[in-house]
Amino acid sequence: MRIELFNILKSLIDLIYPNKCMICRRVLTSLEDEYICTLCSHRLCGEINTAYNLSKGFVNDLEWNEEWPEDMPRMIISLFPYESEYRKAILRWKYRGIRKYAKGFAKLLVEENHFEVLEQAVLIPIPLAPSRMKKRGFNQALDLAVELGKLTGITVVDGLKRIYDTKPQASCSREERFKNAKGSMNFSNKVSGRVKSVLLIDDIYTTGSTIKEAIRAIRNSKTFQDAFIYVVVVGKGDF
Repeated sequence: MRIELFNILKSLIDLIYPNKCMICRRVLTSLEDEYICTLCSHRLCGEINTAYNLSKGFVNDLEWNEEWPEDMPRMIISLFPYESEYRKAILRWKYRGIRKYAKGFAKLLVEENHFEVLEQAVLIPIPLAPSRMKKRGFNQALDLAVELGKLTGITVVDGLKRIYDTKPQASCSREERFKNAKGSMNFSNKVSGRVKSVLLIDDIYTTGSTIKEAIRAIRNSKTFQDAFIYVVVVGKGDF
């Protein structure tokens, strides 16, 4: 009796709140993925993104010996460009609080890429400013890092912290973004053992000002002095 009642309630909930594609919002059929429709899945495979040759790129990166700017990541790994329906999907995730999107985006990132080639890696989410964290109630970058960690087995280190509130980067010009982010973070989490690869996790990458500040904080902590730093995001804008 309880099982029948549960099934009836579940059917009613599915009817009232049908599962929709994260990207185009079309109602998903029982034969489609839990998070994305077949059409968007095919279109996503054709998008130009920096993660397409990720497995080869990671291996090559570990063999590089030339000098590399300390405040720049080795690679920016993204699912899709930060535009049109993709941008709307990210905004729904952040501002409407559809937190299950983190599971969907993580699943797509893992399917598109080969994180298993990384050795001694950690996932570090970009933190929110204290006031925005209080208002929003969650950090989408942390959610994404946690879901990536579940799928890959890579440890999540939530050690980056915002020292003070900054203006939302979206409200700043390109020049203002670097000044706005400068000196706004520190890294306080101690990690045992050697780490070869750091994956900074965020929702979007545009000018790179936030990422540069995060890298500065990590390097200053001397925790990952010799590690290669990569960026993993859902959307990548022009920069």
